[in-house]
Amino acid sequence: MTQHKRQQAYQRGKYAEILALLFLLCKAYRPLAWRKQMVFEADLLMKKNNVLVLVEVKYRDDIDDALMAIDAKKLKRLEHVALMAQKQYQPLFKKTPNIRIDAVLIGKYRIRHIKNITLL
Repeated sequence: MTQHKRQQAYQRGKYAEILALLFLLCKAYRPLAWRKQMVFEADLLMKKNNVLVLVEVKYRDDIDDALMAIDAKKLKRLEHVALMAQKQYQPLFKKTPNIRIDAVLIGKYRIRHIKNITLL
């Protein structure tokens, strides 16, 4: 992959994450962090009621391709980040927050929010 293609992919990823953030704000989620670096990166960390939601954002031309980009290895990493985030963000919640891993899939003409992607 050329430097130019890498730069384009990076910019598309940032655009998708901002779009996902705005989409979730409209659904009453509160942002806690964007591109949070722990051992692995969390695209978005959001809060809704007493739930800490780690959001994986994927952009592809076809939304089904975006879903296929989240494989078992990626899910394992996300679970690890979610457990670390639960400890770090505990003070922002009244009690120990429930944690959930969601995906926001962005295609050319659609956005799809899938809750609990570990259950797929």
